[in-house]
Amino acid sequence: MKLIVKITFFFMLIASVVFVIGATFSFNAMSREIELEEQYFLEERLQSAIRYLERRMPTEEIRREKIVITPMDSTVQETEPVFSDTLVTHITLQRIEPHSKLDVIKRVNGKVYKIMLFDLVVEEDDIQDAVQESMIKTYLLLSVVTLILSLIASFYVFGPFQKTLAIIKNFSVKEDFDTKFPESTTSEFKKLNQFISDMMSRARRDYLALKEFSENASHEIQTPLSIAQGKLELLMESNELTEDQMELISSAQSAIKRLSKLGNSLSLLTKIENQEFSDFAKVNMTQLVSRFLFDFKELIELKEIKLLSEVESGVIIEGNVVLLELLVTNLLNNAVRHNYSGGEISVRLDARSLEIMNTGEPLKGNPEDIFRRFKKASDNPDSLGLGLSIVKRICEEHHFVVEYSQKVKQHCFTVSW
Repeated sequence: MKLIVKITFFFMLIASVVFVIGATFSFNAMSREIELEEQYFLEERLQSAIRYLERRMPTEEIRREKIVITPMDSTVQETEPVFSDTLVTHITLQRIEPHSKLDVIKRVNGKVYKIMLFDLVVEEDDIQDAVQESMIKTYLLLSVVTLILSLIASFYVFGPFQKTLAIIKNFSVKEDFDTKFPESTTSEFKKLNQFISDMMSRARRDYLALKEFSENASHEIQTPLSIAQGKLELLMESNELTEDQMELISSAQSAIKRLSKLGNSLSLLTKIENQEFSDFAKVNMTQLVSRFLFDFKELIELKEIKLLSEVESGVIIEGNVVLLELLVTNLLNNAVRHNYSGGEISVRLDARSLEIMNTGEPLKGNPEDIFRRFKKASDNPDSLGLGLSIVKRICEEHHFVVEYSQKVKQHCFTVSW
């Protein structure tokens, strides 16, 4: 839900509460004013009745619509006007209706008269209906006007903010950042744009510095490693070395190879995380998987592993061909490395997924950690603990889902797209 919509709904909620309270106040105020006006009207009619008595001085009771004048004994004392409510038959409607009544005893020209005046009362339910109707119509009008004005405000006030969001969405640390943020008269948006601009510039500088460091470190490390590897190979050709010395040199060579491979793997992971393989295209997975099965065939046979494959024809997916090749290579290499002589590897490819299953020793550790960096599934000294991490990162880059499951001496990796 957009911010302006949330603000509008919040405002309408507050307005509805205010309208309910205001309706109560309005009802009470209107009832009080109507009651006072009714009393003022009856008092005016009382003065007219007194003037009538001064002119006519009747000796018998006068009963007309909404007035009763009754002559009384001259000894009766005058009273103050008393207002009350009563029920009187409405002549026009021919039904009992509530009326306001004024009772008073007045002495006029030495004679005493009891005067009763009636006036039709505006009922509370009528006042309530009127207040309710007016409040509902006003609230609806307010709602329509508020929604229209909020849409207009969202276009003009939040227009620069929407442009800022678009700039953030299209920002990439791999590209030069020279986009100018939209001008805004809102101080909060100005501060936000300035902060985001500074943050993007720092992120770009940090990325370039880290990228340069990684590339330089990878390159510079490979040079001394190659030199050391060459020196060890020359040393291995010497005829004066003992068996123990040969083993030490061989161990050093293995360590150098592992270090070189580790550097390359970490560099590859960094490049994937920095989205440097963003050139996606349609890749024929049938041909790709078949080619790597052929490449691994000799290694699989050398380890006396039985290979079962079921590759569906015409499987085409969207992705980066280099990363997909690396994905298949790592999974097959993992299936061979962690297998045992006489074991089995099963490869199945269809339009929805790639599944590679292999026999092997039971997994040591938590299965949920198998894709974490430097988490080894076995004690194999040739394993760096990065192959499956690279597989996981490649799947995330392609929005694939990679899952691991295990049975008795069976390990299954499934990549779904």
